[in-house]
Amino acid sequence: MEAARKERLLHKETKEKLDMWNGYEHEEVVAKLDRIPELEAAAADKIDEEKLEQMAEARALTRIRPLEREANRLKEQLLEKDVSIEKFTLKDTTRTKHDAIRAACKESKDFNTNAVDDALLLGTTILQLTEEGKVQTEDGMSPDQWLSDIQSKRSHWWEPSVGGGARDRAGLPSGIASNPFTNENWNMTEQSKIVKEHGMEKATQLAKAAGTVLGVKPPPKK
Repeated sequence: MEAARKERLLHKETKEKLDMWNGYEHEEVVAKLDRIPELEAAAADKIDEEKLEQMAEARALTRIRPLEREANRLKEQLLEKDVSIEKFTLKDTTRTKHDAIRAACKESKDFNTNAVDDALLLGTTILQLTEEGKVQTEDGMSPDQWLSDIQSKRSHWWEPSVGGGARDRAGLPSGIASNPFTNENWNMTEQSKIVKEHGMEKATQLAKAAGTVLGVKPPPKK
């Protein structure tokens, strides 16, 4: 009986000891305790790795920022050069147009030299410079053709004509001496030339100025 009682008591004590370790055996607990230094070292290594990563990022930023500043500086220089090129191109284009307009003004008979600046101002907005380097309007008129075409709208750019036939010469394209739609100067060859080179609208204007319509010869002046 005594032996049985001692055995029960020993079993009870063992159970109570195991309950203290949450059911783990003594060897298991000791093994876990033995790993504490290892886990602490691993944790320390992890912290060091994070610090190293942060340091690496900081070093990378230190190297990148000067490069970014240099890239921004180069972008600004490139933009300044683009602006300078655009200004130069615009200036060169304007000069080319002005030269062509001045030449047309000089060639136009009785053109008032005081009106050249007005012709330059208007012509620069209307005339274009093609890729081939030609100065012309959108519909292909040269500066002298444009000047002749606009004469009826800007008659004050020309000196008043004196002598007979002045009215007949008003608004004539360059190279045409007299209005071929008038009775006294009726010339179908010249009429066709005006239609071909300056368009139907210009021919209609000249015919109207002669007191007639296209294809109809006006009566002689009285």
